[in-house]
Amino acid sequence: MPDISASLPEHFSRVFASIPDRLALEFPDAPYRYGEILDGALRMAGWMQRHGLRHGDRIAAHMAPNVDSVLCYLASLFSGTILVPLNPRYTEEETRYFLEDADARLFLQRKPDGSSGSAAGWRVFLRSRAGDFRESERGGSLAALSGSGPSYRLEPTPASEDIALLCYTSGTTGRPKGAMITHGNLSSMAASLHEAWGWTPRDILVHALPLFHVHGLLVALQGALYAGAHAVMLPAFDPQGVLDLLDRKQATLFMGVPTMYRRFVDLNDSRKPSLAGVRLFVCGSAPLPPDLFHGFRERFGHTVLERYGMTEAGMVLSNPLDGERRPGSVGLPLPGVSVRIVDP
Repeated sequence: MPDISASLPEHFSRVFASIPDRLALEFPDAPYRYGEILDGALRMAGWMQRHGLRHGDRIAAHMAPNVDSVLCYLASLFSGTILVPLNPRYTEEETRYFLEDADARLFLQRKPDGSSGSAAGWRVFLRSRAGDFRESERGGSLAALSGSGPSYRLEPTPASEDIALLCYTSGTTGRPKGAMITHGNLSSMAASLHEAWGWTPRDILVHALPLFHVHGLLVALQGALYAGAHAVMLPAFDPQGVLDLLDRKQATLFMGVPTMYRRFVDLNDSRKPSLAGVRLFVCGSAPLPPDLFHGFRERFGHTVLERYGMTEAGMVLSNPLDGERRPGSVGLPLPGVSVRIVDP
């Protein structure tokens, strides 16, 4: 199992620096190499520091499907601040609740406009001493706002018990609650999934999940970055477009939710993609019905790997990479995870 004693900032800085010219993220409007991602994240962390953000401060950000959101996530890890990822489509009232409940010091706002990649229209709000948010600046992209200043120095790195993210749950009992995810949670989950799913630098992931959710941010995107792999980032999910892209890019991985797999199976298009390069289809965030498990395998010749996790704990169970994948089952404990049945 990979070493989990190293924090993610240490791991990312070491891996990214060792492969600066390797393609990391490919958005519809631009590709980004690992050296560019590392430089951009450190400059954004330095920009946060110049705005008075310190270790443990909460940063709320609209996590739109663009490179700025990725840099914001990495910058928060590097700087020891706590990221509060928000859906850009939250209402003003919903957003106000999250900002107040999380006691955010900085709010990076971007309303959805259908664009992706480098993004446009970011607005930066800082909480004043009086407790209200005041706009400090705005610009085309966060990378441009932070690009002229010095980089952040990675010393000291956050401790394992330090909180890295506040991810809000769905609020099935009352209002949404912020789950505190530590740096230790992140590094152990990344290492565990790296081993369980056989990630390698040669992997190519087609990514069509939202970045404001644990599945898209911490399972799919973080998995690719942890391995030094290549992620093709999509602004939205289109079933036929994804299948075509999996073939065209010779992709090796896709991660989705049951609704996505249902749309694959229900496609009327008679063309049959080869999917020859794909080694793993993963499904999570909701139960995969057995009929859909069988239907996808019958139509496309691939057996979906279903896994289980939760916002509060990350990924904890998975069907095996090698071995029987049972429909209706979320599998066995991941490496480093212990499970106890308390009410059979």
